[in-house]
Amino acid sequence: IGIPMVSSLIMSFSSAISLTKFTFTLDNYRNILSADSTLLVGIAHSLGLAVIAAGIGLLIAFCCAYVLTYAKTPLKKAIDMTTLVAMAVPGIVLGVGYIFVWNQKWLVPIGLHLYGTPAILVLAVVAAAIPLINRILVAGMAKIPESLLVAAEMQGAGFFTKIKTILLPLLHNSSVSAVLSAFGGSIFNLAITTILYPPNWETLPVWISDSYNDLKFGDAAAATIVSGICIITIMVLLERLLNMKRARKG
Repeated sequence: IGIPMVSSLIMSFSSAISLTKFTFTLDNYRNILSADSTLLVGIAHSLGLAVIAAGIGLLIAFCCAYVLTYAKTPLKKAIDMTTLVAMAVPGIVLGVGYIFVWNQKWLVPIGLHLYGTPAILVLAVVAAAIPLINRILVAGMAKIPESLLVAAEMQGAGFFTKIKTILLPLLHNSSVSAVLSAFGGSIFNLAITTILYPPNWETLPVWISDSYNDLKFGDAAAATIVSGICIITIMVLLERLLNMKRARKG
């Protein structure tokens, strides 16, 4: 981790392409933060996608994890296999599959022709986040004995009462880890965003990738540093906020 980060930091302050010809400058940061730059718009779009992926992904993955851990159904093996296979699917394959599905002509009359819109990108990042969140929650639920839920049910607690008073408090650390993992991973998901991002709808990974392709290594490095600091700060604040809420409830 240290080598690429230090290299990016040095390159972000250099006016030369090669690190061996380092000359200090702030022009790279001026370029990416100028009024003509779309970097901040791309960061905002990527953050929005990450929030949606973490939120919706957590809800769906929690339901899947509950079924895999506690439910008595013959579909458990199918669900488990599906989530495992989904983790192995490359982002490029997922993106191409979404294009094939949501680019059909018969979807136009019913308003579901999503290709070329931000909606298809939202669906893709949520689908990519669910398997990761699910595996983290399954590992957390495996440490919670089912007898606790059975005992609560024998005392008259309903399904949602058991979830609220037993499962969610004991799964707090796992839930926070799952949300942060999905949040961070969704922001820098280059494969999916490169294939599915709509025209004139900038995202952070695409902006950095385009800068490298245009040989603007200094701008790309500066964008990496700025976006990395912003995202790490947001993740640290989010973790503290979630843990602070738990401490107040305790």
